[in-house]
Amino acid sequence: ANATLPAGDYTFSLSSTTMSGRVFLQGPNGGAFIRTSATDQRNEGDSSKLTIERRGGIGFVRSMYLADLGVELTYRAPKTPKKDVELAKGPVSTEPVLIAKK
Repeated sequence: ANATLPAGDYTFSLSSTTMSGRVFLQGPNGGAFIRTSATDQRNEGDSSKLTIERRGGIGFVRSMYLADLGVELTYRAPKTPKKDVELAKGPVSTEPVLIAKK
């Protein structure tokens, strides 16, 4: 929902692996529920990871793969302000970020 989160350690819990899965995210500034836009069963290996997508210098979480469950949670791209639409159509890059287990 276009929220910007500071860098830091976060924990999360997943209420369900269905299409309307909700993740409760707890971080340095409190907690919030985040709804997924899609859920997919898949096997991408042994490592859980976030996929960060970058558009016009802005990064956001595109998906979260949870290896223990074999589930990928997908999130919608944030809305782009009208003045930045052309910039958002520029090059897109993705970066995997491993999720550490506690």
